[in-house]
Amino acid sequence: SFPDATFTVNTIYPFQPKEMVGKPKWYEKIGISYNGVLRNQANFKDSLFGKQAMLDAMQTGMQHSVPISFSIPVFKTFTLSPGINYSEYWYTKKFIRNWNPNKPNLGTGDKGALDTTYQAGFFTARDVSASMSLSTALYGMYTFAKHSKVKAIRHVMRPTLSASYRPDLSSSYYRLVQYNKEGDKTMMSDFDGAIIGVPSPGTFGGINFGLDNNLEMKVFSRKDTTGNHEKKIKLLDGFGINGNYNLVADSFKLSTFAIYARTNLFDKLNISASGNLDPYQTDARGRRIDKLIWQQGKISLGRLTNASISLSTSFQSKDKKGNAKTQTMDSIQNAQSKDAAFAAQQRQLAMVRANPGEYVDFDIPWRIDLSYSLAYTNTIIPDSGGVVKRITQYISFNGDFSLTPKWKIGLNSGFDFTNMQIAYTNMYISRDLHDFNLSINLIPFGTFRQFSFTIAAKAGILKDLRLNRSRQFYDQ
Repeated sequence: SFPDATFTVNTIYPFQPKEMVGKPKWYEKIGISYNGVLRNQANFKDSLFGKQAMLDAMQTGMQHSVPISFSIPVFKTFTLSPGINYSEYWYTKKFIRNWNPNKPNLGTGDKGALDTTYQAGFFTARDVSASMSLSTALYGMYTFAKHSKVKAIRHVMRPTLSASYRPDLSSSYYRLVQYNKEGDKTMMSDFDGAIIGVPSPGTFGGINFGLDNNLEMKVFSRKDTTGNHEKKIKLLDGFGINGNYNLVADSFKLSTFAIYARTNLFDKLNISASGNLDPYQTDARGRRIDKLIWQQGKISLGRLTNASISLSTSFQSKDKKGNAKTQTMDSIQNAQSKDAAFAAQQRQLAMVRANPGEYVDFDIPWRIDLSYSLAYTNTIIPDSGGVVKRITQYISFNGDFSLTPKWKIGLNSGFDFTNMQIAYTNMYISRDLHDFNLSINLIPFGTFRQFSFTIAAKAGILKDLRLNRSRQFYDQ
């Protein structure tokens, strides 16, 4: 993957005067920004390097996004936020898929499978949407008896209602494609499989709705020196539901409901949960039909299609440069609040996870992170009517400790309870060479085993200056 780049223009206010006098006009609050992402990728065997097959495997994609928005207060307690978002996608490949009844199906051994060919060139796709949202915050307080250790519980509700419209600008590159021998078809894009995604098909004109909640509690605390002897405890950082209703769709107007909850216990244990509810019924073959579940007389928002819960915590020794790093991380988080910058940050985090030996912190003598995840899926297989319920559990841990102020040993591993086996494991040794970091990474077992040796510059401007030698071993 090279080169990847992110371009961001912070929000500018073209109608805002250089010197503000009095209350700003509504048009002076109009803000325009730009986010751009460039991606390049190629998957090929090393024996094909420099050959035509390598060039055939290359993909280039770029996404441009120009959001225009502003917000104004209305009716004192409400905020009205109109907005327009324009996105454009650039591709260098188009994927053509057709059903081939004579092609062997590797999954079943029968004949009949999708054939995929590609066409090289320069292709574009566009997406535009307009929206107007109205939001507010409602507060409720329950006060306990004067001598109770629990003083009060506060509930904050933040309902959001918005209307949006998105015309169908993608119909020219979506086609109905047969995907099984029974003749069933589904909509597929010529750009499915591209590295920057593809706009969604169809026109949307409808209503989006959401409700976010927050619960806090005040309790008696002797440690409080203000005289009130009170301490705030967050019971739930957030919990709520989101969905939409498409007024212009000919069927399945109501979307699935996304539910979520998150909290932090004792400022140490992060807990998050999420799930999706499908409000539509299914027929005997397992296909969705345009009838809501509550039309059967059931009191239910829908069928739970998937859900997950995760817990994580971390322990570490005192950081020798803790205050300075906290200020640096705060500035990074504030600077990376935009979507494009957030995507770049996620790619950086993925690089850190893949190469932990190159990003160790020698100022922390020891550290350990623990996480646990539980996922549930309830999938109906079309044509058979069978229901597949699957539960996966995974626990992961990673940590390191310093042998000396300049040497550090670390381990990333986990356990897969579904397959009852040790998951991906990476061991590393790092050495601080002042301006450079030396790291030795070892993946000792699994399908893909690897040994690598890396020397990389520490300076951010020279982060791509590195020497890497690696050996990989594959077990079938």
